[in-house]
Amino acid sequence: EELPDRIGKLMERLKVAERDIAKARTAAMMNNLDDLLGQPLDAGKATVYGFTAPVGTQAGQLRDLVMAAKGKVARTGVVIVGSVVDGDKASIVVAVDAVAKSAGITASAVLEQSLVAIGGRGGGNADLAQGAGTDVRGVDRALQLAFEAVRG
Repeated sequence: EELPDRIGKLMERLKVAERDIAKARTAAMMNNLDDLLGQPLDAGKATVYGFTAPVGTQAGQLRDLVMAAKGKVARTGVVIVGSVVDGDKASIVVAVDAVAKSAGITASAVLEQSLVAIGGRGGGNADLAQGAGTDVRGVDRALQLAFEAVRG
């Protein structure tokens, strides 16, 4: 067997292992979602759950967590804001339920406000929005800005 073939096979095995690790990490976070969400904050027009996912969580996994949290929360009028720092990039995902949306809150508007803190940009719609920036030190401030955006 030639070296390039061996390297190719090793690379493929590495990709499979990385996917398996990502799936296991997501499953563990989903099982621990209540603890990850923590206590909600009353922002007047809606209840806000803000959390920071564990380091190493990828943006797609964060989106899955936020959507799972939105479906799991037993109250209405909810805005879920998730953030994660992965190396030199911070990601934020915002989800809004129908009751919060009817109160005039949109995920894209909340995201836009919070991205200021991380020097980011992103997009989405009234229900779900996602963005990223490079100022990882601003994640806590981004969550605070999201709360303030909901409070109005």
